[in-house]
Formats: sequence, structure tokens, C-alpha cells
Amino acid sequence: MQPAFLAAFLVLVPPVHVAQAPAPAAPKPAPTADAPAFVKQTKIMPDGVTMTADWYPAEKARAGRAPEVVIVACHMARASRAEYRAIAPKFGALGWDVLAIDQRSGEKFGDVVNETAKSATTALGGTQGFQAAYGDLAFAVQWARELAPGAKVVLLGSSYSASLAVRYATSVDGKADLVLAFSPSECLNDWTVANDAKSVRVPVFVTCGDGEREKKNAEPIAEALPASFRRTFWPAAGVKAKHGAQSLLVADAAAGEAVWKAVREQVGALVKPR
Repeated sequence: MQPAFLAAFLVLVPPVHVAQAPAPAAPKPAPTADAPAFVKQTKIMPDGVTMTADWYPAEKARAGRAPEVVIVACHMARASRAEYRAIAPKFGALGWDVLAIDQRSGEKFGDVVNETAKSATTALGGTQGFQAAYGDLAFAVQWARELAPGAKVVLLGSSYSASLAVRYATSVDGKADLVLAFSPSECLNDWTVANDAKSVRVPVFVTCGDGEREKKNAEPIAEALPASFRRTFWPAAGVKAKHGAQSLLVADAAAGEAVWKAVREQVGALVKPR
């Protein structure tokens, strides 16, 4: 092709524009996974036993607000911290942090083994009884203070640990602001809980299951409390309120709301504006 002709051809033929493919859209960020309901924690006690606990941060804490209340939740006999797996989230929805501990006297709850008890057996050389767990409560209360600085501390006992919690309420250096005692009884061989109840230094709320035996065990302890510190709730007969803290899981909606209302009132009184 002659150069002149080629030049004319290039002038006459319009340039071809190649359409660009649209830029790929930026990938959407992966949905944020829900925060875990609890975080397993451990802390070594002065006698070398390792305490294991589940820490449930409240919804307020997850939102970055300072916690107002932290519940130190202690399990019943032969149990573990998992006693509170269904209960702690309900506390969290109310804005309360929860530290659910394994005491050194216990076995398991569901399939969750009591790891503090295992540690105590190894460190101290044998199974530990109810009274041996008394010091665990004070340790856990102090731990809760560290985890939730400035919050009011509520010590919740279930069955045998409710009896220990009443005794703890008598201590001069106690750091709990309120005790919730679910189904306390005279189950501590060398200590009389009703005698301890006479000397408590903080409010103590006593409740139990709905059976006659439950109230027969708990009522004398409640009656021994000084009037200024005595708080009680007795479930109606026939509502099938369970033993210990499990009474917070009453299937009957009205009965369940009644015990929760009582608990909310007691804990709420700690944080009401003065």
C-alpha cells in the first residue's frame, strides 16, 4: 500500500474505542461474628489452686460503657460453673457482668467438668468438702472487683454455696455489696448458718425452690438475719421452682417473672441514684 493512500485511510477511519470492563466492586466486609457469650479465665489462688471461671461481659460492657453491677455466681454441690450457662445471659441482658466460678468442691454440670476441683485435688491431695470452698468466695469477689472496677459486686450462692455466701456476709473485710442466697441450708458440718446470719454486714436476699423441705431449710436462716438486712422471696406452692439458682429457670412464665422481679429489685437498689 502506498504511503499517501495509507495516510488517507488512517484519517478517514474513525478511531475504535474499546469499552473498559467495569471495575469490580469492592468486597463487602465479612459480617462481624457475635461476641462470645463468655470467656474462660483462670487465676491462681494463694494456696496454689487454679480457679477457673467463665466471664460474661454484659451488653453495656460490650458497648464500651462502664459496668454497674457484677454478679459472682457460685454453683451448687457436685456441680460446676456451667450451672449458669442458661442464667448468665439473662443477667447480661439486664446490664450486669457475671463471673461464674468453679469452686474447689464440685464435680461437673452437664458435660462441663469443675476444673478448680481438679486443680485442688492435684495441688492439695484429695477431694475438697463444702467448707474448704469458703475462701474461694472471697477470692472470686476480689477477682470480680479487678475485672469490673467500680461496679457493685453481688455474691450469688446456690445450695451449699448459698450457705457459704451467708457466712461471707459476716466478714469485716467483705467486699460484696449484696448476697443472693438461693436455697441455703444447714449443710456445713462445723458452722451453723443461722448463727452466722445474725451477724451479716450487707443485705442478704434469701429464696428457694417451692417444696416444703426447701422452705423449711431456708426460712430459719432468713429469719435469723437482722431485719435491716433481711430480704426474702418465697415462691408460690406448685410452681415447680427448682433447687438453688436453678429456680431462676422456672418454666412457668408468671412464676419465673416473680422471682426475677424480686432479684431485679434487690440488685437495682444498689445502683439507684441516691
